[in-house]
Amino acid sequence: MVTETLKKNLIDGGFLSEAQWEESLSLQRESGGRVDRILVELGYVSEKDILKAIASLLCLPYRDTIKVKSDSLSPAIPESFLRENNCVPVSLENGVVTVATSDPLNTEVLNEMAVVLGAPAKVVVASGEEIGRALDEFSVS
Repeated sequence: MVTETLKKNLIDGGFLSEAQWEESLSLQRESGGRVDRILVELGYVSEKDILKAIASLLCLPYRDTIKVKSDSLSPAIPESFLRENNCVPVSLENGVVTVATSDPLNTEVLNEMAVVLGAPAKVVVASGEEIGRALDEFSVS
């Protein structure tokens, strides 16, 4: 269902053609990869455009920029885990941790972060590049 809605949004939005979608699906069947990642790898859509479309489908906000508040990071979650999974806790407010991710479909990682941080998670979507930049900025300061 999500895949068909994503297809409709991307084609109707003029981001790709039906032929490009079908080629991506064919490659997905061959490789077993995810169609959203295949579309980006083929250069048919940018990471930002596909993430905005997925965020919209999931009714999640998309952020072009993120700023990590120092009280949201926990030593219980290693930086290597955050980088590997392209996610970062952005803020902790009113007992709820906001987590920025470039993979909102990976609910396992998001749930794991909520358990480790001991707070329910609210998800926002950002590019992997932006998450990496935020982690770099925080680790330098």
